[in-house]
Amino acid sequence: MHLLSRPFLLLAALAFVVWWPALLGDTVYDDVINLQRNPALREGDVLALVREPFFREHMHYWRPLTQLVFAATLPWGMVAIHLGALVLHVTSAWIALRIVSQRFAGTSRVAAVVGLLFLVHPVHAESVAWASALPDVLAGTLSLAALYWALAGTARGCWLAAGLFGFALLAKEGAVAMLPVLVAAPWCVRAVAASPVRPWLRHAVPIVAVVLVWWVVRHQVLGAYAATSSTSSAASIANVLVASAEVFVRQVLLLPVPWPLSPFRHGPVAALSDPLAVASVLYAVGALAILVASAVVWMRVRQARVAVLLVVVPALLPALAWPSLGEFCIQDRYVYLGVFGLGLLSGPLLARWAGVAVAVLCALASLSHVQARIWRDQESLVEHALAAAPNLATPHVMAGDLAIGAAGKGVAGALDRASQHYSSALRAELPREPLLGAERRAGALLGLGWCDFLSPGTEFPRDAERVAAKFRAGLAEYEHNASGWVGLGTTQALGQDRVAAERSLRRATTVDPRSPEAWFNLGVLQSELGAVADARRSFTTALRFNPDLEAARQRLLDLQGR
Repeated sequence: MHLLSRPFLLLAALAFVVWWPALLGDTVYDDVINLQRNPALREGDVLALVREPFFREHMHYWRPLTQLVFAATLPWGMVAIHLGALVLHVTSAWIALRIVSQRFAGTSRVAAVVGLLFLVHPVHAESVAWASALPDVLAGTLSLAALYWALAGTARGCWLAAGLFGFALLAKEGAVAMLPVLVAAPWCVRAVAASPVRPWLRHAVPIVAVVLVWWVVRHQVLGAYAATSSTSSAASIANVLVASAEVFVRQVLLLPVPWPLSPFRHGPVAALSDPLAVASVLYAVGALAILVASAVVWMRVRQARVAVLLVVVPALLPALAWPSLGEFCIQDRYVYLGVFGLGLLSGPLLARWAGVAVAVLCALASLSHVQARIWRDQESLVEHALAAAPNLATPHVMAGDLAIGAAGKGVAGALDRASQHYSSALRAELPREPLLGAERRAGALLGLGWCDFLSPGTEFPRDAERVAAKFRAGLAEYEHNASGWVGLGTTQALGQDRVAAERSLRRATTVDPRSPEAWFNLGVLQSELGAVADARRSFTTALRFNPDLEAARQRLLDLQGR
């Protein structure tokens, strides 16, 4: 495969037309944790990037290749990360085109339709436009390259496929969904479809060995064999099974019907309240029908086997792991590779009618262009969340947090907007999973505490106990909120209870060791207590996680003579 060929350049030009808004994206949502508060990226600490978990420590996501790509691009700014994601996506579309034309002997028209469909499908908006979704497009590109060589039916192709698959696993653990696709490759191509068992074993063993080695190394690094759940659902087995069926069906349906276009699709609802409800039964029947139909296609249509596996297997992963995926477990990025499966199934049909194919591709490209804009910045994402899910608590908590940040910068009216959103969150629908529901309710209560803290009518130390009571109420709902402990500790300090304040602020640094606000406020308290050395360490740590925190830098300068 040769990059910079004419098809690649044409795909790149079209990708720029469709996806250029993604290049303007700023830090959004989890980017704060993954990029801004990740000093190993700025310091180029390769060992830390390889050994430290991605995102939150307790999630046990190990993605060292993604971390290294972030480290290589972040010094050039967010535009470099987004440009890298777009180049990877173009490469994925080009590989998809090559697989159709070279491995399945498809016509140039069919290959073009499949490649273009993959390039412009709107479920890719999240992966292309959101920096923290880079693992999906990176793992997807490597997985498709592995599939290209696995379908070659040669010993060299097998080893290249195994190596590329290993890199895909280092980009994101979800790439393990490609294991059955790669292992089954000999049965999916006409030239090797009748291969006996022994040649197939020579093909499968290196690929399976890569997974086993990755799994063992991952355990040695993280001390865990799998990503862990951040929830504690008490649902019955029937509830969980029907909920899994709902997630599976909804993920598959995103391929032909990418609607609603939003990352804020709530998880299973009916199944968790009544597994025998009509909607729950329909989802269970739908999941069974998809699996049965896939099995029939596998047995009768050899050319469609890769497509069936690509549609079904990636959608099964979130269906099995939905309790660990949070409130919005129906996500576009989980079916990144599934779009290629859709293209393999629909490409030959669309290629027969050029007018229909052009109309479909233009419609999908328009949706993608619009959807890429919601990832431009946090304000755009919050605005979209409120429009897409106004009845859910989470978008209102997000809007309140954004307004609180603006209030801290002196924006007029921001404090009132924050209070309104937090109050709306308390009246809105909370996640049905108990721990997530407690976390969202705590976020709203703590937000109201911050509104009272920042209110012009609040005076310290007079009102300290009233404000502290609000923070305690929020922390009683969910104690793993560093911002709540910072608020409580700061309030206690202003109320002259410095012993309790130091205890609360240290708890904040324990809950979130990467919180610059926690370390900064702890440093302020320590400097007031005369613990100059401790204060210096706290301010230095705050700057390590947020180099733009000028208040901490000024405090360090003030301590130089002490």
